[in-house]
Amino acid sequence: HRYKDYSSAFIILEQIDSANHYYNKLQKYLSDLKTDVGWANVASSDLEFAEYYLNRHDLAKAKASLAHATILAPKYLDEFVIGQLEYLKGKLAVELKNYPEAIDYLSKSEKVVKDGIPEVYNSHQKLFAEAYAATGKWQEAYKHLYIHATLNDSLQAEASKKNLADMEAKY
Repeated sequence: HRYKDYSSAFIILEQIDSANHYYNKLQKYLSDLKTDVGWANVASSDLEFAEYYLNRHDLAKAKASLAHATILAPKYLDEFVIGQLEYLKGKLAVELKNYPEAIDYLSKSEKVVKDGIPEVYNSHQKLFAEAYAATGKWQEAYKHLYIHATLNDSLQAEASKKNLADMEAKY
């Protein structure tokens, strides 16, 4: 867990070489143990790397990270993390303009993403709308764009309330 946490911390700090160092140490450690325990941490790290690379539009590295997580997923990941994997695959497919594939991945991940973090679900709906619009399915695109807009308004209103509360507390 420590190697995974170090890797995660360095990804957040955008020190990708250090993140890779601990990711590689994690893989070596688990390989030396010759056990199945801990490989979910490797797959979770793969997802973190994929998201990092997607946000920087380094699609080749994102694709490689997702491919590795996909190999590990059936044996080591639970339903929630598999949903995150499918969401990231959908996000990559949108970036690659492979919209039918994106719709498939986003459909598989919708239940898990909806029950998770609202900001991720908001992004999910926007990606869905983009993919459906690109395939000419305007009714579906509108439906998901409406959900995105409504949720986005709600998230912004909540952020404004928090900002006001923080300012009141400060002053």
